[in-house]
Amino acid sequence: MSAQPTLPPSTSPDDKPPRVGRSLLWRGALAGVLICLMTAGAVSATVLLQVDEIIDILREEGRAAIEIPEIDRADAGKAQTLMILGSDRR
Repeated sequence: MSAQPTLPPSTSPDDKPPRVGRSLLWRGALAGVLICLMTAGAVSATVLLQVDEIIDILREEGRAAIEIPEIDRADAGKAQTLMILGSDRR
C-alpha cells in the first residue's frame, strides 16, 4: 500500500480547491435583496389598505365635528386688533 491519498479521477494535484465562499456570498446577497423587496411590498400594501379604509370612512361620514365637552364654543364677533407691549429679549 502507498502512503499517498488516492485522488478522484477528475482531479489532479495542481487543481485549485473550489471557491465555496463566493457562491455563499452571492446567495446571502440575493437573500438580503429578496427580504428587502418583500418587506417593502408588505409595508406598501398595508399603507394602501389603511389609506383606503380612512378614505371610505370619510366618504361615508363626511367631515364630522369633533365634540370636546371641556371646551366651550367661542361666540362669533367682530374683528379686534390687540396691541402687545413689551420687549422681546430672550
